Amino acid sequence: MTKPQIGETVYLKKSAPGFRDTSSHTIKNIERKSTGVFVAVLENDRRVVFRQLTDIPCEQMECGKCKWHNSKEKGEKE
Repeated sequence: MTKPQIGETVYLKKSAPGFRDTSSHTIKNIERKSTGVFVAVLENDRRVVFRQLTDIPCEQMECGKCKWHNSKEKGEKE
């Protein structure tokens, strides 16, 4: 995902703290923290670092390799 812009629809990645929110969000502002990190301000005033955002909903990402969707069962051997 390229740098998000104001008005863009985004989703939180599963690795983001407080991931339980799977709904889409709109970026209403972009701020720079004192540490130099850019954060997106969502429509609900939540501030999220860019690396925790994605433009593709999780259910459409079918990689099968991340720690949340491991393609192999735990007891299964290769």
